[in-house]
Amino acid sequence: MSTTVVIARLHVSEDAFSGDVPLAAVVRGAFVGSVHRGVASVSACDGAEVLSLGDSAQSVFLRSAAKPFQVMPAILSGALDRFGVTERELAVLCASHAGEPRHVEAVSSVLTKAGLHEDDLRCGVHPPIDQESAAALVASHAGPGPVYNNCSGAHTGMLLACLANHWNIRAYGSPHHPLQRLIRGILSSFSGVPEERIEYAVDNCAVPTLRLPVNHAARAFARLAEPTDMEANLAQAARAVVCAMTNHPEMVGGRESFDSHLMLAGAKRVVAKGGADGFQGIGLPRRCLGVAIKIADGASRAVPPVSLRILRRLDLISDTEFVTLHRHARPLLHDLQGELVGHIEPLFDIETS
Repeated sequence: MSTTVVIARLHVSEDAFSGDVPLAAVVRGAFVGSVHRGVASVSACDGAEVLSLGDSAQSVFLRSAAKPFQVMPAILSGALDRFGVTERELAVLCASHAGEPRHVEAVSSVLTKAGLHEDDLRCGVHPPIDQESAAALVASHAGPGPVYNNCSGAHTGMLLACLANHWNIRAYGSPHHPLQRLIRGILSSFSGVPEERIEYAVDNCAVPTLRLPVNHAARAFARLAEPTDMEANLAQAARAVVCAMTNHPEMVGGRESFDSHLMLAGAKRVVAKGGADGFQGIGLPRRCLGVAIKIADGASRAVPPVSLRILRRLDLISDTEFVTLHRHARPLLHDLQGELVGHIEPLFDIETS
């Protein structure tokens, strides 16, 4: 009997992730168990690239890291003032929240203020990411609704923008909806990529997920954090987003969130928003620098050590802040009995002169 092996070929560009480099290793005992490759860029507000790891010109999906930009139509429309949205509530509109009670309460509060119901959300349903909150929900014999979805805050912000602009709230997730076109225009302004060149597909929460070159994504986060060269209305929106996220980091992620821990440790000098499949965006207010990281295989576990190696080596966070974040800088691996069996560590170093 003969055997034939058929190799499946995806209908994608052959150079997809061809420019990635080893960024992190999973070490088990004395051996490397796996390697996570990827691309990273540190760019300034004017687009000048300070650091490149791999081919930073390749395009990747931002996924939920786009949320600080996706909320801006609600800010620009005046919806926050109209509906009395607080700064703390704005933070959850930028979030990939863990479904903790404070997150669900904040999203529900904004929906109520706007005369909306959670059934108006098109994000779908999943249990809380936070294990304690998920267990409490099960114990209460209640099922999760859309407000528990980690994207419910972002979708609520989209609904506010639609209400303020008198747009259809049923089809707000369509890429052709005026809201989504406006979001692409906003991201174009921050990233420097022409709007017509911003590619998109459908995210897990059923709205468009946007695709940018890694270096332009870094520039977008630099200008988000320090929008001095942006048009006045966009600069005002960016400052509102950054203030909300850095003043209330616990609302952006949750108890176990790298984004929340990084912003808390950074004491308002770092704004961070990650996305699924190993994307991370970081902005440095007053430094006019942005960081974008993409792990090629989508493994988000590699993001924190890679992020912190870049930030510390470029002196963008202090030794004290780095020590505070040690659990993320070298994540430990444990077996099911709680015994230490390995760790994750960066595979690169950076020398500065």
